[in-house]
Amino acid sequence: MIFNRSLELCEVPACFKRSTIIPIPKKPKITGLNDYRPVALMSVVMKSFERLVLAYLKNITGPLLDPLQFAYRANRSVDDAVNTGLHFILQHLDKSGTCEAPVRGL
Repeated sequence: MIFNRSLELCEVPACFKRSTIIPIPKKPKITGLNDYRPVALMSVVMKSFERLVLAYLKNITGPLLDPLQFAYRANRSVDDAVNTGLHFILQHLDKSGTCEAPVRGL
């Protein structure tokens, strides 16, 4: 109920926004402050809320995304992009009136 109300109002309760920042070493030998990575520890409630918001936003934005967008999408990869591009090229080469031109730099 709190999650639904928060989504309706487009507002996150202040108690959800609290987190503890823990510095985690990036490498075994520490020589300066840049050798630490800040990690925010959030409450279980906030993590759950984030997952619900992500699912909510995916439902809204999913149909708006171009079907040929492969980056930053679940179950899509570089292989899919290459296969789609190759399919497009081969499909057009099969049509009459299409000329072939060498592609340099590949």
